[in-house]
Amino acid sequence: MKQASYFFFLLSCVLLITGFVVAYHYGDYSAEYSSLHDSSWDEMGHVVGGDAYNYIIMGMRGILYGVASLVFAIIGCFFFILDRLDKHKEETPSLTLNKEGEQFGSEI
Repeated sequence: MKQASYFFFLLSCVLLITGFVVAYHYGDYSAEYSSLHDSSWDEMGHVVGGDAYNYIIMGMRGILYGVASLVFAIIGCFFFILDRLDKHKEETPSLTLNKEGEQFGSEI
């Protein structure tokens, strides 16, 4: 369970970083910059014709990556808690009651 927890935490971090990159990176479309790179680089982050619409779309994509990151972090916490509960269950001695109501069981 602990490995699954680490996997989901790592996935959460990757999605969070990707969300910030997607939300805050918007390509530079100047003539000098585009001459240094191939033509496919010019269209990075460009979804529709207007800049304002592109900012809105890229911001919403960044928010969606952030929400997905939060979901995977919660799943990672769930697996971490399950792992801790399983360890606690293994370490706890079993106690039973006898006829007089006294507790007895294995001592650690």
